Parts: sequence; structure tokens; C-alpha cells
Amino acid sequence: LMRQIKIPEDGNQRLQFKIASGKGGKWILQVFANLKLVHKEVVETNGTSWQQIDINLSDFAGKKIELKLENYAYNLENDFGYWQDLKLVMK
Repeated sequence: LMRQIKIPEDGNQRLQFKIASGKGGKWILQVFANLKLVHKEVVETNGTSWQQIDINLSDFAGKKIELKLENYAYNLENDFGYWQDLKLVMK
């Protein structure tokens, strides 16, 4: 997923969304802002269907950025990734 967005200057801007993996699957979530890796984690089934992700983007306040979210293959087996409720929020 990729999109250009403008991060407002005021407040603590955060990117929030939920992710999940297919049953028995595992994949790597990578999030980039202007080609800078800002979040990386292994996503796998852990008994709950959805995991909440919360990424601080306040370092980019007042800037237009290219935001890129990647489902990176872990072992090329059953690495299906699911996404929901992507939003930019101010806390």
C-alpha cells in the first residue's frame, strides 16, 4: 500500500491500523516514510485475529511524505497479510 500524505504541523500524529496473518502464516510488516524504515515486525497468528499497530509520525510534522506499507514474505509459505482501519490520528 502506498500513498502521499501531508502530516499536519501540530500535535502528535500517528498512523494506526490493524493487521492479521492467514492461519498458520507468517509475514513481515515494513512501514516506510520517505524511504525511511519507521516500523518493522513479524506478523503471525497468535491466538487473536487482529493486531493493533500504532506508529508515531510526529518526526514528519508539516511535511508531505510518501507512506509505504509492505507485506514482505517471511518464508514464501502462506504469507497472506490482511489490513483494516488505516487512519492518521492526532493524540
